[in-house]
Amino acid sequence: MEAAEIYDQALQLWGAEAVVAIALCEAAELTVAIIQHDLQGRDDLSVKEKVVDVSIMSEQLGLICSPATALLLPEGATPTLLLTKAMSIFAQPSSLNSASIQEALRSLRGACDILWPGRESTEEFQQMKEDKLGRLYQKVCAETNRQALGIAEQSTTSKNHSGVASVEAGGGSVVARLVAAV
Repeated sequence: MEAAEIYDQALQLWGAEAVVAIALCEAAELTVAIIQHDLQGRDDLSVKEKVVDVSIMSEQLGLICSPATALLLPEGATPTLLLTKAMSIFAQPSSLNSASIQEALRSLRGACDILWPGRESTEEFQQMKEDKLGRLYQKVCAETNRQALGIAEQSTTSKNHSGVASVEAGGGSVVARLVAAV
């Protein structure tokens, strides 16, 4: 399945607020990985894995608003500074709009570009991204199925308690949409 389809399913399933919240978490995790790398000499793999996570979240955030255009980094920008800027934007959900999300996206992408320039063209990045997208797809499918079963169980329970022989059309169409999404 294509990345855009997985992102769309995740966005439909969990909603824009959850995608923004997860992006905030991923930016924070990348910040921690950078600090651990710089201060404690941790390996580059943890930073690279977090760069992949932030790259994926940036792509998902792009579905919420128009994609960010030119990437203009302030002089002397560091990845930690850019990630902090993005996190401060996400930390104010009431003021999120297309422009602020675009600004946060530029900061996230800028941090990733500084940390792993040219990552998109490397086999290592592509493999890591494919693995992570596979896990995201599995989570989307599992949650979709869980919700579908939960709805089906509610319908069955209602049917058993009320003695009605058919499932309500509204509940059935929701189940059909959820199952079709998988």
